[in-house]
Formats: sequence, structure tokens, C-alpha cells
Amino acid sequence: MNDLISGIKVNGAGVESFTSAGNTVGFDRRGFESVAFIGSVATADTAGLILQEADTQGGTYTDVAADQQFGVIGVIALDGEIKVGYTGYKRFVRLSSGTASGSVVTVVAILGHPSSAPQA
Repeated sequence: MNDLISGIKVNGAGVESFTSAGNTVGFDRRGFESVAFIGSVATADTAGLILQEADTQGGTYTDVAADQQFGVIGVIALDGEIKVGYTGYKRFVRLSSGTASGSVVTVVAILGHPSSAPQA
């Protein structure tokens, strides 16, 4: 089913955390036009966040072009909110931390804009 509630997908439990120079899993956008990452940065540091895309789950991820992302991206201060989204063309998207810091990033991914709307 393609609706907002069914589109909340994150690594089984609903929330994913990563530290230092880590990243989330690649979220599959199949059937949806966009994905938003909502979360926070905690612990004792900042996180330099990068949105990345790939054609396949195990493929090579590259940085997303500025015109295909929205929200705050880059260095996020301690205890800062993360609100970043993707409207590009690749099937798999992930959030990555390019800094080797002690920060803990916790996010949930929400798929949006279903490709095929339900029929009345």
C-alpha cells in the first residue's frame, strides 16, 4: 500500500542510529518519489551529514546534488535536529556522516509522494 503510514521504513525497529563516520542503510524508494530523514544528533560532538544515492543497494553511493535535496545538511551542532529530504532519481538513498567524531545520529526515514495514487 502506498500511503504515508506504510511508507515509514527503517531497519525493522523504526529508528536507526549510527556514529562517527558511519551511515544508515540504503533506503529503497521503490514506489515513492521522495524520502525524508527526521532525527537528531546527540552525545558530545557535531556531525557533518551527507545525503548519498545509488542505483542498487550494494552499489557505489555518491553525494546527492544540491538541487535534489532539501532541508538542513552539512555540519549539525550537538543536540541538533535533522530534517533533510531527497527528491532525486536514484532508487536507494542513505544519510552518512563524513566526520570521525563521537556524535550519535538517530533518524527515521519516511517515504513520501507515492508514484501511483490509490484509485477511488
